[in-house]
Amino acid sequence: SKSSNWDSSETERIAAVFNAYSKVMYQVAYRWLGSKEEAEDAVQEAFCKVLKNPSMVLALPKEDLQAYVQVLCRNVIIDQVRSNKQKIVSLEEAGCLLLPDSNNVEEA
Repeated sequence: SKSSNWDSSETERIAAVFNAYSKVMYQVAYRWLGSKEEAEDAVQEAFCKVLKNPSMVLALPKEDLQAYVQVLCRNVIIDQVRSNKQKIVSLEEAGCLLLPDSNNVEEA
């Protein structure tokens, strides 16, 4: 795999990028997605994209690196929100999302 060809300084620098940005990325993802698991998945997916081109990422100046990582994370979150909406629409179309009829709900 590509990662086995990385030198230790690249590995350390990518780890530093993850350590620097993963907490903020998680917080943003959690706010949008509302689920710990989905937020963790979003951060993981964003960093998988970072790992696909580490030399380009590591060549970015710090201010550009932060923006790049944020855009990656934002795009992953948008994709997940869209996917979640499609799942809800699919359930509604299938008649699986049954809401109680307000006329038949007993008052407490």
